[in-house]
Amino acid sequence: MRECRNSAGTQIRVNGNVIDTDNDGQCAQVYASYNISTATDYSRYACPQGEREYFTFPWRNGTNAYIYLREVDV
Repeated sequence: MRECRNSAGTQIRVNGNVIDTDNDGQCAQVYASYNISTATDYSRYACPQGEREYFTFPWRNGTNAYIYLREVDV
């Protein structure tokens, strides 16, 4: 995953991929929040084991993104 900033340095977005690495019945998901924008963006679920999901979140106001990985029961 990576953060990208616009040329003015006032907006940020996150892109990358997430893969489910365990055969545990849960899905992997990435989400991001931002230091200025109040939005939270979520990737699609990656499951079952071995599935990969690519994502590009929209541009958001801010200079920092806080990126998290979680497991979700489905």
